[in-house]
Amino acid sequence: MSVESPTAASAEACPWDGLIEAARRLTVSQVRARCATLSPRAPTFRAKMESARPAALLAPITELNGEAAVVVTKRPPTMLHHRDDWVFPSGRLDPARDASTREAAVREAAEELGAPPGRIELIGQLATQGPIMTGFLIDVFIGFVPLEDIAPHPHEVADWAVLPISALTAPGAYWRSVHMPDHQAGPPAAGWEGWDGDARRAGMRFFGVREGEVLWGTQGEVLDELLCGLFGAD
Repeated sequence: MSVESPTAASAEACPWDGLIEAARRLTVSQVRARCATLSPRAPTFRAKMESARPAALLAPITELNGEAAVVVTKRPPTMLHHRDDWVFPSGRLDPARDASTREAAVREAAEELGAPPGRIELIGQLATQGPIMTGFLIDVFIGFVPLEDIAPHPHEVADWAVLPISALTAPGAYWRSVHMPDHQAGPPAAGWEGWDGDARRAGMRFFGVREGEVLWGTQGEVLDELLCGLFGAD
């Protein structure tokens, strides 16, 4: 994946700007309390299409050295679409197994992270994303997963990272860009008519995961909403 350098992209004012590292370090208890009062914001990107398919995503929170952290996974290079992308656990709702997108979010997280479903605790909900170009309308949840329970499935996850919230909000860890990295998106859904509105002109949100590797697109929107909510932005 070709990734634009943050120095060539535009920074954006964030509610955590100017905070010292100690103020950007949140405990899991603080995250739980703040997630309980989150007000989901409107999604940035919506596709114009005749119908959408329900899906779910879970943004996992865990504890690392006494600090709340976010867990992200890297899709295997063998995947047909979005291979090598950094993502949150997600997938379509399966009516045979899921009574709701809440259940789908827990199931997908359990399958990908290897954690027992009973150890995944939903603690909040963010804005529904989409419909996106591939036809999915994604309900987004926040869940706590004990770090010791995470053992990602090798066929579902090529790598994984635990990113402290203080690191995700550090200067230079976040930026906007109108330049899309090289990637393999899925085919447009039947009835897709293009994007609704001109939000993409403002650029997509990017977060650095490792040197030369980023989390972006819908995943970046989810992470940005979560962090803005935790630090008090509407």
